[in-house]
Amino acid sequence: MTTITPLNPHLIHAAGAQDRLESDAMEDARLAQSICDHGQQVPILVRPDATRPGHYQIVYGRRRTLACIDLDIPVQAIICPMDDAALLLAQGQENTARRNLSFAEKANFARQLTDAGHDRPFICAALNIAVTDLSRMAQVTSRVPPALLETIGAAPGVGRDRWVHFAGLLSQDVIAADDLASLVNLAEAGSSDARFQFACDTLTRLLGQQRAARKSVRTKVLITDDGTILGQVRYVTRRTDLRFATRQVDVRFATARTHGFEDWLITHLPRLYRDWLKDTL
Repeated sequence: MTTITPLNPHLIHAAGAQDRLESDAMEDARLAQSICDHGQQVPILVRPDATRPGHYQIVYGRRRTLACIDLDIPVQAIICPMDDAALLLAQGQENTARRNLSFAEKANFARQLTDAGHDRPFICAALNIAVTDLSRMAQVTSRVPPALLETIGAAPGVGRDRWVHFAGLLSQDVIAADDLASLVNLAEAGSSDARFQFACDTLTRLLGQQRAARKSVRTKVLITDDGTILGQVRYVTRRTDLRFATRQVDVRFATARTHGFEDWLITHLPRLYRDWLKDTL
C-alpha cells in the first residue's frame, strides 16, 4: 500500500534534470487556486536527501510543491528511496505522460541525460520516444546552446522540423549564439513562439545579407608579362583589397614573389596618389 505523507514543502529541493523551459503564471495560479479550493488531489513523489537528513529531493511535482509553498500548507508526498537513474527515468516518464512537453523541452531534457552519461535506450525510455526522434533532438541541441534554448523558451507551437531548420541556420555561423540570445532578449516578442520566430527571421536576414555580399565580390589576379604573380585584387562592396603573393608559388605560372615590391609600393603610395590626382583633376 502506498503511503502518502504530508511534508514541509520548504524541505523539498530540486533534483534530476530540468524538464520545463518556462513556467506559465496563469497555469500556476489556477493550480494553486484548485489546491486551495479542493485540496491536493495528486501527491508528488520525492526521495530522501542523502546529504541532508530530514530533507527530500523532488522526483516530480514541482508545480504542486511551489503552489503549497505559496499557500503555506504541507504538500502531500510519496516518499520512495531511489538512485539517480531511477529518479531520472521516473521524472521523464511522469512529465511526458502528464504534460505534453514541447519538442524544445524534450530535446533539452534529453541533452541533460546525455550529458549525465546515460545511453540512448535509457533516454528513449525516459521520454517514451524512438531512437530516430532522439537523433533529431541531438541534431538540434548540438547546434543550439542551452543558453539560447532557454532564452527562446518552450515554444510549444514550434515542432521538430522548424527546430531542425533553425539549427541548420545557426550552423552557418553568421552570428554568435550568445549575440543572438541577446537580440532575442531585446526583442519585444512576448511568447516563446514569437521569440523563436524572431530568432529564425534574424538568422535568415543575416544569411541573406551574407550571400548578397559574396555575390558582390570580384577578384582579379595580378600577373606580369613574364608570368610572375604579384597578388590578387578583391573588389568588395565599399572597399578594394590588394593582397601580395610574397611567398606562395602557383604551378601554373612563374614564381609568385614580389621581391619587396609591396614595401616599395607602400612607401611611394602617397606620391603615386598625388601624381594620379594631378593627371585626373
